[in-house]
Formats: sequence, C-alpha cells, structure tokens
Amino acid sequence: MKYALLLILCCMRPVSADPLEQRIIQLEQEVTLLKQQIEGLNATVQKTQTVTPNHLNIILSRWYFRAEKVKFNTYYALDIELTNNFDKGIKEIDARVKFSDLFGGLLYSVALGKQIQIAAGQTLVDKGTQANQRLIAEQHPLKRLNERDIKAELNVRKIVFDDDSVWDAASQ
Repeated sequence: MKYALLLILCCMRPVSADPLEQRIIQLEQEVTLLKQQIEGLNATVQKTQTVTPNHLNIILSRWYFRAEKVKFNTYYALDIELTNNFDKGIKEIDARVKFSDLFGGLLYSVALGKQIQIAAGQTLVDKGTQANQRLIAEQHPLKRLNERDIKAELNVRKIVFDDDSVWDAASQ
C-alpha cells in the first residue's frame, strides 16, 4: 500500500489551471498595463496642457519715454513695463502694444521682444532701441499728445511659460 501511494504521488502531474482562470489572470495583467499607460499619458498631457489666464495675469504696468541721443539728434525711446502675475515664469511672449487716441484712432503699434523672460510675480522693462524700432522723433503724435489722452493696450497672441506650457489667444 505504501508503494502504491508513492507510485500514485510520483505519477501525478500538476493539474493545469482552469482555462477560465488563466484568461482572468491574463486580463488582470492587461488591465494593469493599461493603467500604467494611462498614467503616463496623463502626465504628458498635464505637462503640455494649455493655460487659460484671466486678462489680469500679464499687464502693461506703464509706458514712458526716455531721451536718447543718436548722432546729433535726440530721439525718444519708448520703454514698456510689463508685470507677470502668473504663478509661473514667462519664457517667450508674442505681443504688441497698440497706442490710440481718445476716439480709438491708431497712433502707433509696437511689437514686444519675443525673448522677454519675466519671472512669476515680477516686473520687467522692455527698453526701446533703434534696433526694435521704438525710437520716435519729437514730432511724433505719441510725443505731442498728453499721456492721459493716449490709450495703451497690450494684445497678447501667445505665451510660452518656463514649464513649456503654452497659452494661445487663437485657441481661446
């Protein structure tokens, strides 16, 4: 009897799992893999997600003229001060400042330097130079009018932040 029991134990093969159990195990592994892929995609989407600012997050703090000598003439450089009220820094900006009179007539429009970098909560002055075409003569309408009679409007088309997220006016 001992030998028969030993013979039976030796000859027994491990019983294979039920095909249904195997399929359940395979499905659980696939679900785990899919969860990992979704988490990776969510992380990527959050990194490239567009930011929707309110209109007060980047503001034109002020603008002013500064006398600048070029050869024998005096011109006036138009300096523009911007404040970044976002909770992250600005790496690049595509924007213009439009100056108009009290009736809304366009007096002048200038582009800001694209490579302006403004840390979160900080203010930066984009200085006018001959290279960025922000030197004006004394006879220019901006210089002749009183500053309170001039409306300056900041028009932002696109902002790239330090974390490479992008705000685009076209998508708003």
